Amino acid sequence: MTTIMKKRITPVLSMILASVMLFSLCACTAANEAETEASTVESVHPEDVTVTIMAPKYAESEKSPADFAAELLRLSYASNNNTLVSPLSVAMALAMVAEGAEGNTEKEFSDLFGGMSTAEVNEYFKDYMEGLTSDELGIANAVWSKKNFPVKDSFTDAVWRFYGADIYAERPFDTSTVEEINGWVKENTDDMIEKIIEYLDPRDVMVLVNTVLFEAEWSEKYDEMQVRDGEFTTRDGTVKNVTMMSSSEYDYLENELATGVMKPYKGNNYAFAALLPKEGVTIDKLIDELDGEMLTETLSTVSHEKVITKIPQFEYEFGIENMAWMLRDMGLCDAFDTIEADFTGICDDAKERQLHISRVIHKTKIELTPVGTKAGAATAVVIMEGDAAPGEPPKQVYLDRPFVYMIVDTETNLPIFIGAVTDIGE
Repeated sequence: MTTIMKKRITPVLSMILASVMLFSLCACTAANEAETEASTVESVHPEDVTVTIMAPKYAESEKSPADFAAELLRLSYASNNNTLVSPLSVAMALAMVAEGAEGNTEKEFSDLFGGMSTAEVNEYFKDYMEGLTSDELGIANAVWSKKNFPVKDSFTDAVWRFYGADIYAERPFDTSTVEEINGWVKENTDDMIEKIIEYLDPRDVMVLVNTVLFEAEWSEKYDEMQVRDGEFTTRDGTVKNVTMMSSSEYDYLENELATGVMKPYKGNNYAFAALLPKEGVTIDKLIDELDGEMLTETLSTVSHEKVITKIPQFEYEFGIENMAWMLRDMGLCDAFDTIEADFTGICDDAKERQLHISRVIHKTKIELTPVGTKAGAATAVVIMEGDAAPGEPPKQVYLDRPFVYMIVDTETNLPIFIGAVTDIGE
């Protein structure tokens, strides 16, 4: 039976959730699709981004949850306008996988979590989830394993004990399992994320999933007089019509790059935080330089003064088909390598099976309305057995930039139509 856990957030992890909500509006500030009640789906693909392996700002140890959140934003934003990630969901899904890591693979997970050991991470999340009491935040975890895949009892016991994970063992890993995983995600995100996984490869043996659902009303809802037509200037300078929600707030934020505001939700357990780049500062510069230290300092030095605020009403979805390239950039490398990965904590012959992470899929959705905010996230980590060509990435063709197309006579291999797409979409 699925367990959804709720709480008033603790100080350290509050930074993660605050970061999630902050980043959603940072992204909206640069959005091309911020029109009222418009919904867009964005995807990140590895070839869209020039990646510097082990980026210096994350190569250090002792990083905080705020650093983890800021780096996820920086990497996911690189080729996108609307961006939304849930550091909490990604961290918890990876923490479950880390339970099965050994050797240098375990060390890289530890470095990713700021130097905390696997045992410390487990206890950290266990204490956090056991303290869930409020209604705004729901968290659920689950693990699926393939039929005849010899998962260690110690592993399934740990993810159940520390993360409350539902265990679905001896599954066929065919379309029925895909439907089961997606159904579980849809249920635990209250239909926000309808599908997290499209397929299972014949070599896939385990899928670990986390969901996060946030839903809260504003402390003071907007009335009709506060909701008016307005304009929003997109990243490329296009002016679009939106619905603006106006109010007076009393928590002002500022740093060297931006000014901002915090707007509380009912019960004051959570708040919506937004940062607007100062004159002469681009959204790209703000996101690139917004590290954990700046984020923490900005959110902890609130000035309690009146702020006239306008927030656009918006709704959109965001997806990352595989976070592997992002996580490698953050230092988690061995876990994705068929030779170097060490997941003997999951099964005894993990090295012989060349067990490794093949995909880390992440999807989010947010709805910001005069009533409040609803945001859902799901992260799926897919564990695969290796093949005869270890470390060889699959070929990928994403038609997400200008391309030539043809209709071909397959008998003669001659094109009967040929053209090019250079602009598409609304």
